[in-house]
Formats: sequence, structure tokens, C-alpha cells
Amino acid sequence: MPQRHDSKGTIMPSGGARNRSGPAADINSYRQRRDADGWVKLPPRVDRRRSPNWPLHPAMNDRERELWRRFWRMGQSIVWESQHQQLALAVYVRQFAAVEALNFDVPTSRLNSLRIQADDLGITMPGLNRYRWRYTTTEELQKQADDVVSKKDRGRRSTAEQIAELLPMVADDER
Repeated sequence: MPQRHDSKGTIMPSGGARNRSGPAADINSYRQRRDADGWVKLPPRVDRRRSPNWPLHPAMNDRERELWRRFWRMGQSIVWESQHQQLALAVYVRQFAAVEALNFDVPTSRLNSLRIQADDLGITMPGLNRYRWRYTTTEELQKQADDVVSKKDRGRRSTAEQIAELLPMVADDER
């Protein structure tokens, strides 16, 4: 890690003064497009039969249940599940529902806390950018579907056809 020195010669860490300082990652920038594979492509929706069990006590109310199910259908839920973020999401859902019940008439610090939690879960655009997550576009989903179909078609060819494809074409008069 490069070292910097202040005017008194004290070693200073590199980076910004605050967490997430500096410009957010931008998928549309030239450098980001060049490194597009670094971005995790999330599906726009996840079809689940069941949401994970609610980890908090007391049990959830109707609004919390609705939010819980809605969040678990988001593309981010794939990552939350793999990273065991059920508790973090449940805390966010409970706090969001409580603030919503008060018509968002709460201190700014409480709203900031919700925003930070949403960023940390990757629910907001800054959160998505920080984790380098993005939703797949319709074109990307169509291309994936086309690739699957073409792979199935390739798999149905005979072995002789597959071998012939690998060999260079030789005209009859060259033999």
C-alpha cells in the first residue's frame, strides 16, 4: 500500500477521508466497460416458492411480511442468501415498516440509518454500484436463452458431424 506523508512527516494512509469516498463505480464508463466481467449481473426477478424464515422476534406483521416477500424476489436475494444476510434484511424490513407506519415523520438520523442499511444491502443504486452489481438487460437475457438453445442444437449433431466440423475442408480434386 503506498504511503503518503503529511506536512509534519507523519505517515498517512492512502484513500479518502471517509468510507466510500471518491466517485462511485460507473458501468457506463470506458474503464468499467473494459472490465465488465467484474460486475455481477443479477436477474431482474427471482421466482421463489417460499421466502426464508423470518429470523426476528416477535413474528412479523402483515406489512413486514409483504416487504419481506417483495425483497426476496429481488435479484439481490441470490447474494443475500449465499452470504447469510437474512438477519440484516429482517432488521431493515422491520425498521422500514416502522418508519413507514409513522408516515416517515421521524428524525433525519433514523432516515439516514435506513438509507445506509439499504446501501449496505445493495438495494439502492449507490449500493449496487459499490458492490458492482447490476441487473441483466433484456438483451442479455435473450442472448443467454439463445446460447442455451444453440448449445442444445449443437449437442444433437452426430459425432461424425462434430468431427467433420473440426477438420479442414478438402476439395475432391485435391485428393
